[in-house]
Amino acid sequence: MIHDRLTSADIVEMNNSEEVFGIFNEASQHIPEVQLISASPITKTEYNTLIQTGLPNVGFRESNRGIKQSSPTIEARPVKLKFLDASWSLDQKVAKEAEWGESAAIALAAKAAMEAALQKIAAQTWYGEHRQD
Repeated sequence: MIHDRLTSADIVEMNNSEEVFGIFNEASQHIPEVQLISASPITKTEYNTLIQTGLPNVGFRESNRGIKQSSPTIEARPVKLKFLDASWSLDQKVAKEAEWGESAAIALAAKAAMEAALQKIAAQTWYGEHRQD
């Protein structure tokens, strides 16, 4: 399938192992933003982007009457990226007692960490950096 934009899933697939992509795919089923919103790989921790800071004037009008037109306010701003830490641990006793084996317990814990990270990304996407959990 030809993509006109890259998603987070595409970036993970290009840059990680088959195992990581599988965990990402499984975890992202519950967070549709990750599948829909465009993404782009970056190589640095700071970049410039355009930020919309105001909306243009709009309104309902009668026939043959206009409204005062204006432009949206947009400005270039530097954005400093932060690392998303999704590290996790698993009690060895729990892993060894897992009915389906240690590997299954490790995979389940990895998927849970990935899902938590993706939820954090989704919250950041909608609510921005000021949201506190």
